[in-house]
Amino acid sequence: MVRGFAKYLAIAIVLAGVMMGCDKAPVAKEEMTDILLEIYRTDACLQFKGYGDNDSVKAQYYESVYRKHDITKEEFESALKWYADHPREMVVVYRNLSMKSDEYLKRVENYEFKPEAKPEINDSIDSLNIWYLSPSFKWNRTDDKQKVDDEHFHGVWDNRKYFAGCLKLVLSAKMRFYSESGDSVTTRMIVNYSKSKASDTLEYRCKADSVARTYNVWKRMDGRVVSGAEVMLVEGVDSLDVIDIERVSLKCAYNKYDTEISPAVRSSINFKTSVWRGDEENRLK
Repeated sequence: MVRGFAKYLAIAIVLAGVMMGCDKAPVAKEEMTDILLEIYRTDACLQFKGYGDNDSVKAQYYESVYRKHDITKEEFESALKWYADHPREMVVVYRNLSMKSDEYLKRVENYEFKPEAKPEINDSIDSLNIWYLSPSFKWNRTDDKQKVDDEHFHGVWDNRKYFAGCLKLVLSAKMRFYSESGDSVTTRMIVNYSKSKASDTLEYRCKADSVARTYNVWKRMDGRVVSGAEVMLVEGVDSLDVIDIERVSLKCAYNKYDTEISPAVRSSINFKTSVWRGDEENRLK
């Protein structure tokens, strides 16, 4: 039932040799364990459905596992070879894999279907507000002596714990701009993905006609693992005469039954509003 997984494990054991150097693993032990566990489950399901010997079907399912972990087939096989060349590290992965497999089997064996307790899809979604700016920010070029630039409204987040299990990232802001020249400004959000240089950039053109609008920029992750995000809330400040920002939030949506956000992670989020002052030492990190 687990022939496919056993094949990978057999390759790792056969290739195992003398420990080579102290080079860093291309895939961390914890994630390597998770990838192998999913391949194990995939093989078991395909074997049960009668596709255990269908290599083309198996390749499609394996590819979905690779995409979920933001890794290619070649990168996975290269990581497997690395662990094969570092047997001590492979033993740790195998031990973790065995423990997680046992835990999974226990959950399956002890599962009791309770229709009345089954949550609706919407009930399973929760969100973590990573960036919440308040009070409002108001600036008028003719009345305010404070200098503002694009960096006043720039936020960067590289703590992966904020994006654990992220299904969708949503930037929402209620803002009003005015420019005598009629120029518009840009709201930009960049989403970075784990273990690769890949990223997505989303832009929204904001009119500078003195009308207050709510702007929403969002990105669905489609199984990719988020490593960080960057927001340029107002890009093109030099062309503006009036800036009025009522509220801003950056929310990470996740399935609360699949992902647990610890109180420590929630309390570590910086909710300071000093980003509006423009002081270099107080700008959002």
